[in-house]
Amino acid sequence: MTGERPAIGRWIVAVTVGEAVGFAVAAAIAVVVTVSGMNPALGLLLIVSGGAVEGALLGIGQVVGLGRFAPARRRWIGATSAGAAAAWGIGLMPSTIGLNDLTPAVIPLVALGAVLLLSMIPVAQWLAIRHRPRSLRWVPASMGSWAVAAAWTAAPSPFIDEGSPLALVAGLYVVAGLLMALTIASLTAPLARSVFTAGPRN
Repeated sequence: MTGERPAIGRWIVAVTVGEAVGFAVAAAIAVVVTVSGMNPALGLLLIVSGGAVEGALLGIGQVVGLGRFAPARRRWIGATSAGAAAAWGIGLMPSTIGLNDLTPAVIPLVALGAVLLLSMIPVAQWLAIRHRPRSLRWVPASMGSWAVAAAWTAAPSPFIDEGSPLALVAGLYVVAGLLMALTIASLTAPLARSVFTAGPRN
């Protein structure tokens, strides 16, 4: 039917569930790696793999949220998974290469890394829908949404320290992940409704 569009409510619910579950999986893997003291290279691989799982579940949530308006499903989910894995890899880079002190010389590198991290999922997703009219809008708008949503992941920090019970840490990060997921779903809903009803679906 002409003028028909994806339901915003469906997008918000499906994307929130997909991202919240995906983040919980990725965060749980990261916690296990951190407390187990395993080989750093193996730990890095596992955490990045957890990021790929998060991205895949996010992509699935977005496909469900779009319903019949969804782009090519395998391409979209694969791109989202790859983008999320790359974002986790970039996020781990400072600790991997030993950039633990935020000195003036390091600040530009951290800023560049933050921009790259925020761009990984939006750019990967855009590559999967670049044939759509005005689809490039997805990149800056999605990056901005992720920048706002990701702030929730820092929310538990004031309430925990090295001596905090693991159950408390896990619970706070699950809540933070849920709020992050709801934020990204809500902020991207209007643009998703526009982008995915413009032009061909495949």
